[in-house]
Amino acid sequence: MDKELRNELKHDEVSDALQEARGFLTRSEVVKAALAVIGLFLVLAGLYYGQKYRASSAESAFARATEVYHAQVGAAASPAPGGSQTFATSAEKFQKAKTMFDEVAKTYSSMPAGRRARYYSALCLVELGLLNEAEAALKEVAAVREAGAVEPAMARLRLAEILLQQPGRGKDAVAYYKALIADETTGIPKDRLLFGLAESLESSGEKLEARRAYSDLVNRHPQSPYAQDARQKVDALASL
Repeated sequence: MDKELRNELKHDEVSDALQEARGFLTRSEVVKAALAVIGLFLVLAGLYYGQKYRASSAESAFARATEVYHAQVGAAASPAPGGSQTFATSAEKFQKAKTMFDEVAKTYSSMPAGRRARYYSALCLVELGLLNEAEAALKEVAAVREAGAVEPAMARLRLAEILLQQPGRGKDAVAYYKALIADETTGIPKDRLLFGLAESLESSGEKLEARRAYSDLVNRHPQSPYAQDARQKVDALASL
């Protein structure tokens, strides 16, 4: 009898606990809170997968523009073997590539692919010979301050290179090269920067400083692909 009574009491306790839990879970405030948590989870999941899809789309669009940028220039604008494009002229190729890069930059402006596209759009201007426009575009990219971004440093380097190509802009190029050499975060090989600095000094008429820069390159980076040219420059400038 006692055993049956104990079992009945336990059954009542379990039943009461289940009833109490059911009542708690069906309270409006509990239901609302649970639905809010589920809703938040669904929103966050949607944002995550939406952003992931958008990033994938951005990279695909950038890759298509890059294919055009590196496409062959042939006699006729027709598909080449393997599905790649060919263009009748370099101007046609780089103009199309620029249009595609600009679209990527506009559509995906907040993403890494958009930032790279702005840089490559400026490179297309360089290839098209529009140096003033390229300089302005590269300065915009160079002004970006974002952790981990490599495009600003590369834009500064290209700025120095196109300034060096223009008569009377050697001193401007010197300033860019010196700043790049002083910046340890660029990741650009120092021998390349030293050679560019030396060329810029030579172009601006500072022969002694140029010779010192070439010598510095040879001493610091004797195995550099620029070293042989630098040695020849040292000898040539010694006679001046």
